[in-house]
Amino acid sequence: MFTPKQRQLMLKVVLFHVLSTPFILSGQIQHVVLDAGHGGKDPGAVAFNTQEKDVALSVTLKVGKLIEKHLSTVEVSYTRETDKFVELFQRAKIANSKEADFFISIHANAASNESARGTETFVLGLHRNDANLEVVRRENAVISLEGGYEQEYVDITSPEAQILLELHQQNYLDQSIQLASLVEKRFFNHAGLKSRGVKQAGFLVLYKTSMPSVLIELGFLTHREECVFLASETGQNILAESIFFAFRDFVEKNASDNNERAIDHNTKKENERMDNTTSIGSSTTYKVQLFATGKELPDNHAVYSIFNSITIETIGSLSRVLTESTPSKTEAIGWIGQAKAAGYEDAFLVTYLNGIRQ
Repeated sequence: MFTPKQRQLMLKVVLFHVLSTPFILSGQIQHVVLDAGHGGKDPGAVAFNTQEKDVALSVTLKVGKLIEKHLSTVEVSYTRETDKFVELFQRAKIANSKEADFFISIHANAASNESARGTETFVLGLHRNDANLEVVRRENAVISLEGGYEQEYVDITSPEAQILLELHQQNYLDQSIQLASLVEKRFFNHAGLKSRGVKQAGFLVLYKTSMPSVLIELGFLTHREECVFLASETGQNILAESIFFAFRDFVEKNASDNNERAIDHNTKKENERMDNTTSIGSSTTYKVQLFATGKELPDNHAVYSIFNSITIETIGSLSRVLTESTPSKTEAIGWIGQAKAAGYEDAFLVTYLNGIRQ
């Protein structure tokens, strides 16, 4: 595709770009670019009257709104906010031009095997097995819709590309894996979904970015039950929450000691004011969500030895397991500590206004 001289020149230019681009070792995350996969003339995977581009856009926008609401120090940008076609190299270009601290690309999966299900999160690397390669082929195939794409992409299997992959990994791999691991953990613990784990593969959209980056596959549209979940408003909200919680955890873990935690300041002040207040006769109540599961909770489950009263919120095939309700935020916060001490590390506070979960 390229002459030896062109390949050598291109390698020098990209090597200079990679080696001269600053990257995060630690500190506060200030800017994230969210990338909704596919769009416009590129529907992505299609199954059961559901298009990947629609699911990806909806979840991406929901993640962005959660970050904007709860992480006030983090700026959010998007590669697309509507149903439009954006070339892979342009997506990376947007992130690079904004000097983003992180790039998150959101997709939905597909497979010829209709029983395949579960989430998986990718970081840039070599696709060492056929399953990863199949995902890469499908996601990278969009470049055939791009005019003049030969000038924008290198052969990711070439020796030059392998060198660049190694350099990219030296700069960004640790942080990319950190977030990817948190995302998969949240998908399993918060959403109750099957996690297929963190994987490495050669996605072009990640290859062109100059910051830590991950590509998230939300689940398989080709699995009938999972497709129903992915296409539903409830399912998309749960997926967005999972990604947000993972990103929030990542931001807090990487924040330096002399920086404020990246949370909404007004919400924090209000929470501090209410910590020791019991709301008598108030319409605001609290529960603690302990975990979510896709299975029916047996009467002899271990959770009943920790809390006498448990409530279940059923959403489709997903069950959220929570404590009883209390008007006292102080009491609910105490339950969080009790839950974590018992091994439910992802327990979190849930607020209800007039009985409606907020």
